[in-house]
Amino acid sequence: MATHKMAAGAAMVVLGLVALSADYLRNYISVPLADMWVPALIIVIAGTLPALLIIFGSIIVWGELEEKKAEKEIIKIERKLVRKKRKY
Repeated sequence: MATHKMAAGAAMVVLGLVALSADYLRNYISVPLADMWVPALIIVIAGTLPALLIIFGSIIVWGELEEKKAEKEIIKIERKLVRKKRKY
């Protein structure tokens, strides 16, 4: 069963991968502005946002998978302890 965090992380990864190949981000770069730092900032954000989405989304998904794995181990240990108690 997927949790909300895992779904959000997977969505971030997918959005990042889609944004890497999207042409609609390039439309905002060609806007003529008087200051040089605003287009440069748009270029930096457009270039780093997909990578950040992929990285953070992957970390969230990985963390959720590790949490599920730990929960399974805890359940195994609890079952062993219950079996031991029933023997005595």
